[in-house]
Amino acid sequence: MTRIVILILCTFFSVMSVPLTYAQLEGLEPGCNVAPVSHDLSFLKGDWDIIIRPTRQGSRVKISSRATGCILVEDWVSSGQLVVNSIDPDTKQRQRRTFHRTGYAETVLVEEIEGTFRFEGRRNFSSARPSIDWREDISHLTNGKLRIAYSSRRNIYSEWKLEHEIILQPRTGKSDIR
Repeated sequence: MTRIVILILCTFFSVMSVPLTYAQLEGLEPGCNVAPVSHDLSFLKGDWDIIIRPTRQGSRVKISSRATGCILVEDWVSSGQLVVNSIDPDTKQRQRRTFHRTGYAETVLVEEIEGTFRFEGRRNFSSARPSIDWREDISHLTNGKLRIAYSSRRNIYSEWKLEHEIILQPRTGKSDIR
């Protein structure tokens, strides 16, 4: 049932180019007790300034928990992108679903090595572009910063190519994160 709801939402929002509302996230709640890793990414919670490497200053991302705390929602303010982190109740894998005006990506946690969380899956575009293999590596840096590196490849025979990386640094000032 959850997969059907996600598929419908992915299809709808890749066509409509409208981000999910928080009320729609309530239906995605799989339950906290389905896997012991349900809170692995809680270190992401917070209000962050974004720096897109190599030199571009970004905007802001607010990452908060929803429902009973098992879902983390990343609200990328400037791009209108929304990322939903949850647990698949069937496979017990942590998953990330990214909804964006250009399409969506669906990835699952494939490994955690020395504090780096690696997600792999597919990125699908709302235009006629073919889908691609997609990888996201999330890791800790010094001074409380985080790094998200995005890589892609055309097929399983291609090498991974770094598309861009984003540095998240704690936002100074008042935060409205729950």
